[in-house]
Amino acid sequence: NAGVNPNSFRWHLPSGDAFESPECVLVYSARGLETMSHEFHDLYRNYLIADRWLGKIPSVLLNTWEAMYFDVSHAKVLELAKAAQ
Repeated sequence: NAGVNPNSFRWHLPSGDAFESPECVLVYSARGLETMSHEFHDLYRNYLIADRWLGKIPSVLLNTWEAMYFDVSHAKVLELAKAAQ
């Protein structure tokens, strides 16, 4: 299940307020995980990544999932970043 269900989702939004949800990107392939991975990366490269980042290596990449799973805190991220220097 991903995204806002258009059939059953209800939210009272007072006049002047805004509703925002996180972006959700899904891909599908009937030809296996490798093809699905290629489709996902092609989607980002061709349509979703900001032009200023296209073809550039990010200056910082910190994978909290592999290091901390769901136990992420500001202090732990700082500790991980310091260890990476």
